[in-house]
Amino acid sequence: MRFWLDRGEVVVIGEDRARGAYILLLRNDEDGWIWIGKRKLYFKQGYYIYCGSAMNNLKKRISRHFSYEKRLRWHIDYISIKMQPLLAFAIISEEKIECWLSKLIGKLFEAFDEFGASDCSCRTHLFYSPSNPIHKLETLLRENRLSFTLYYEIPNPAGKRLFNLR
Repeated sequence: MRFWLDRGEVVVIGEDRARGAYILLLRNDEDGWIWIGKRKLYFKQGYYIYCGSAMNNLKKRISRHFSYEKRLRWHIDYISIKMQPLLAFAIISEEKIECWLSKLIGKLFEAFDEFGASDCSCRTHLFYSPSNPIHKLETLLRENRLSFTLYYEIPNPAGKRLFNLR
């Protein structure tokens, strides 16, 4: 299955309608304000970690975050068009585990309050790190015995961005 996006191509393999949670890693290259619906929020330069769920189609939800062309529906949509999505950890699960994942991530990274958690009692689903947190995230998932698929960005020879599955 292939998803063609304005930034390149997302290649995903496996079960078409897998359910589960994901952790999206984005890079913000400069300090600045971003409108999130009717609120204007300040984002520092660095890395942002978002925890979400997709109980209908995990691959489709992750692919959406790598696209600029989308209807702005969720909080994360507003920042994923302004920041660079780098990769996503996809965790297949029949149960909603995004809140549990958010609590785990919150033990390691600075919380960005009241973001992406409007449908639950969590403090937030968005976290900040001044340095690349990929190794800490990978270790966190492995320590909690979570198997995951890693979606990531690789440049292709034509100069377009290609998103692929490792």
